[in-house]
Amino acid sequence: MSDYYKSLNDCGKTGWYAYKDSDKTNEVYTNHLVGYYSECNAFETYDCGKDFKNIGYILHDGHGSEDFQPNEGSLAAESTNGNCSGSPGGNCWGGPHRQICRRNKPFKSTTGNGWTKCCNNNTKLNVGPNDCHPLLYNENNKPSQRCVDICMQATDNYKKISGGQTTTLKNDYLNGSCHDIIKSNKDESELREFCSKSPAWSDKTGPNTDYSKICGCYYPDSYYSNLKKIISDKTKIPPDMLGDKRCFSSLCSNSEMTDTKCPNLNILTCINDVNFNGNVNNSGNININQTENCKQKYSDMSKGKSPGAPGSPGSPGAPGSPGDSTFTKTIKNFQKNNKTMFIVIIIVSISFLLLLIIGIIVAVKRKKVSSQMSTNIVPQFQN
Repeated sequence: MSDYYKSLNDCGKTGWYAYKDSDKTNEVYTNHLVGYYSECNAFETYDCGKDFKNIGYILHDGHGSEDFQPNEGSLAAESTNGNCSGSPGGNCWGGPHRQICRRNKPFKSTTGNGWTKCCNNNTKLNVGPNDCHPLLYNENNKPSQRCVDICMQATDNYKKISGGQTTTLKNDYLNGSCHDIIKSNKDESELREFCSKSPAWSDKTGPNTDYSKICGCYYPDSYYSNLKKIISDKTKIPPDMLGDKRCFSSLCSNSEMTDTKCPNLNILTCINDVNFNGNVNNSGNININQTENCKQKYSDMSKGKSPGAPGSPGSPGAPGSPGDSTFTKTIKNFQKNNKTMFIVIIIVSISFLLLLIIGIIVAVKRKKVSSQMSTNIVPQFQN
């Protein structure tokens, strides 16, 4: 027997079964029940009616609801621990029994796409107004395992879908209905198995983005290691700084299967440029003009955006001019601190130079006069 119906045989579940007259069995559907208990005058061969199945009868020992139990060996007894729920408050006396009749008609939610409403809104273990199978429910924003089974198309799931996982795990299937269902109760090993083969993955072309919302973090490990290496080689960022795949792979960080927030990544790249043109100053020192260009790259890793390459450094500045000699610096400092004295020294120096020039001129003229006189005296002695 399929678990779809077998799971309904537990008459001990509150709100699943209630007493109904044989002519009011339709109230099972309108009252959102799983089944009903018949009148007392029903025998073991009792016909529960269309779309219902007899799964046992209630044993009566004359002790009222305390002994409201399914008969041993029945389908109801196999699934129920103790008494059935929903006793009408009175017991049957004598031979006839109350029969336990379970609905044998599929729930409306699983004949169409209404099962997603059950997995998002239905109260635990209730049928509810959407005619949900009571095991399709949402408790504290977590869909039941049977909801996950439909999305993963597990064995004996409650709804067979054409194409199986290749349909249900697509990004656009029922507007992404399976994304939240799987995220809250996922089997990662099963996701890795699906996401590492066709149609989600190809060894030649890589990820199929039609499945990236679910498979973004579950492609083969080689995909993420190669991606990290490419990013590291391009940006010169050490691989260890790129962190987990959820931080550097946009397919993973944008997947519906992860909510990990990655730390922001700040990278500072500096290039120290030294330019020497061969000039040496009078003191024998080499003057070097040094420029340092730094570029900072900020990356918001929480969105899985891999950091880009740091900007190229600016061109180095022009080399500095050769510095002044020690003598020149001394003169400049003296001139700055002793202006009056400096002026006096300049005047005296100029005066001295003028006197020196005048003295030289006078000496030269005297020498010429002496030469002329000597020339005139010699002929006179000869005569």
